[in-house]
Amino acid sequence: MSKSFIKTILIVILIGHGIGHAMCFFPLFGFNLSKTHSSDSWLLTSLLGETVSKIAYVLIWATALILFVLAGSSLAGWVMSATVWKGLAIAASAVSLGGLILFWNSFPFLSPNKIGVIAVDLFFLVSLLFTDKLSDL
Repeated sequence: MSKSFIKTILIVILIGHGIGHAMCFFPLFGFNLSKTHSSDSWLLTSLLGETVSKIAYVLIWATALILFVLAGSSLAGWVMSATVWKGLAIAASAVSLGGLILFWNSFPFLSPNKIGVIAVDLFFLVSLLFTDKLSDL
């Protein structure tokens, strides 16, 4: 596969994955896509209260969404230098995984939602931190 084709696929994955995080905001507006779809945290809600938990929820998922979209846009060269996409993707993946750990039910279904989030986040973390497979993009 050509370098430009792989780059295009990664741009679509980064931006699409970021936009997919918008699904986390549905429960805040009463749109639960499953019986377990919720903005409650198994840890933060009981520890810090519902208000602080909701604030953390919004900050975490908004940050993940924005960072993934910026990473894809950066790789495409649309918004900022293409050299910063890796750092943005690493940060977005870390925030996303952390958010999923704290707010497990923020995505409505195990498959494809949670498994997809984990797979994409781990793909970028492992490939960018521990290999040089994407270093020449």
